[in-house]
Amino acid sequence: MKKIIIALALLASYVGLNAQELVAPPKVTETVDLQIVSCVGYPQSGQVALTITLTPKNFMLNANIAGGWEGRAYDAAGKQYNTRRVKPGGTLHKSDIPQGIPCTFIFGMEGVDPNTKSFKSVVLPYHINAGNYDFLVHSGNNAPIEFRDVPITWEKPAAKTYFRVPFEMMGNVELNIVSCTGDKATGTVTVELTTVCNIGGETRMALGDSRDDKIYDSKGNTYNVERAKMKTETAPQNTPLKYTFTSVLPTDVKEIKVFNLDYTYSNEQSDWGCRRNADRGLIEIRNIPIEWK
Repeated sequence: MKKIIIALALLASYVGLNAQELVAPPKVTETVDLQIVSCVGYPQSGQVALTITLTPKNFMLNANIAGGWEGRAYDAAGKQYNTRRVKPGGTLHKSDIPQGIPCTFIFGMEGVDPNTKSFKSVVLPYHINAGNYDFLVHSGNNAPIEFRDVPITWEKPAAKTYFRVPFEMMGNVELNIVSCTGDKATGTVTVELTTVCNIGGETRMALGDSRDDKIYDSKGNTYNVERAKMKTETAPQNTPLKYTFTSVLPTDVKEIKVFNLDYTYSNEQSDWGCRRNADRGLIEIRNIPIEWK
């Protein structure tokens, strides 16, 4: 089966995209240059990733944007979306950014209708100080950073089989479907997939093996999932981990409509030089054709 990869090009390929208007306190605009690099939407998942750069003008700076506080975005109808910071290529906090060197921050919104053409407003709290900590600008005593009229560039729908993953994994981990085969004699369907970590350091990835693991067919019927035991759940960068799952389905089911998998993910690489706290949640894989034999 064709390999499906969810590495997102969040930083490149969208050149020259800028908000029509940036509203920020003078202390912020005098200290840093803020630019929107891209605002990319993924129609199958309803997720949008907003990438901005922060460039110090006169000082070596430390910066923290929407770290510990969620920002918010609004569409033309007034619907509000929480903006969560995203890790791939971006950062929660960045120390000692040299003068004139851009630092990237990425924010994610979920539940966005693909017909939404732009965000009327994106509001982001911040905390910026000089490298020696004697200069301070933060949204606790100033207005937040606001980008207005931010257009969304929606990507074309991906292949029929696709993954919907939490922002924390986007760009950090590739998920690949290896095969999905069914045994007509027993009704046993076997799904094989791999995960590959793209960022430095050793990654621990536990996928599946919980009661949240479920398969759904196109009629809404639900089936339990069993995971084959693994030899390891820890791998270096760019080293695949292989997972095998089985379920018993009627032989007239042609595809898995939704495959929900519980995951736990952590990586020793972080802004602070230590292992991240484990991120937990559900991965959703949709529209997996079954090859019955």
